[in-house]
Amino acid sequence: MVSARIICPDCRSVLRPAKPVPDGKKVKCPKCHGEFLTPGLVEEEAERPRKKTPAAKAAKKKEKAALKKAGTAKPPPKKASFDDDEDSGGIYSFVGANEEKEEEERPQIDYAPDLSIKDLRGPAQEAVVKPSNLIMLIGGLSALSNIFLICWSFWPIVFSDSVVDYYKVLKNHYKDDKNALQRIEGYKEYKDLKDKDLEIVQEANEEAIYGFLVDGFPPLGRLWLMGLFLFLLIYDAFVIVGAVKMQNLESRRWGIASSIMMLLPLAAGGLSSLFALGIHFLEDMTGFLGEVTIFYMIVLAAVPFLLSLYIGVMSLRVLMSQKVIDGFEYVAE
Repeated sequence: MVSARIICPDCRSVLRPAKPVPDGKKVKCPKCHGEFLTPGLVEEEAERPRKKTPAAKAAKKKEKAALKKAGTAKPPPKKASFDDDEDSGGIYSFVGANEEKEEEERPQIDYAPDLSIKDLRGPAQEAVVKPSNLIMLIGGLSALSNIFLICWSFWPIVFSDSVVDYYKVLKNHYKDDKNALQRIEGYKEYKDLKDKDLEIVQEANEEAIYGFLVDGFPPLGRLWLMGLFLFLLIYDAFVIVGAVKMQNLESRRWGIASSIMMLLPLAAGGLSSLFALGIHFLEDMTGFLGEVTIFYMIVLAAVPFLLSLYIGVMSLRVLMSQKVIDGFEYVAE
């Protein structure tokens, strides 16, 4: 059967008749239900028949001879009838109609990304990362400084015969006595001290270990210093714990407490003490600072405190913002 196409003039749908339709035949479009007369068939180019090989021709002749001998004839092909019901829709099919139907039946899925914030902890954690990291940095450095200063405080008590420099102690005591100054020049080590000189150095040792607000630097005895630096170490530990809880959004109260603790000089006390001690040792070794030694000690000791003060204020401002409060109060469903 020769195939053909019919184009509906109303909806421009392409109809493919199942049977040949003559010119001038009235047809009805099954899509728009419009009726029109066929202006003519646009016949598609039929496929060229393949040439039969001699073997195929011989087989065909044998088949015909066998049918003739058996007395059976090949049934004639059924003629196409043009009297079928035009409204039945059976003689037409749309090009791509099945595809359109399948497309309509497919579920419509919206793949647009949902940009709404589902977890309020995200923006809050982003806001608290910087201040909490700075608090942990200052607290960690100060804690390490306190550990070093604790070791520096008890080391001469345990591993040295004298906490103080006996030569400097005796020299300051006999600064106007030339004979005594000449005598102490002969001492090679602490064990060589005798009588009154030994008593003077022992008294200075006791003051350096147990004294409180003594004359000189540091103004506290070694045991007092150990207790002070141990207290500062514990203080820094609480500061760090509060910063960790703030960064993990575990406790806003801990974060506020840690920020307030950063406002006090104790938060950077270890760093300040270490800087001051470094200036003091530098002056003892070189002597070039002279009378301005105390000034430099105060300036360097104030730098960590001012830094911790700034970080504490910044952290409190972040913790008071509404998005951070919402992040701490958010409970996942």
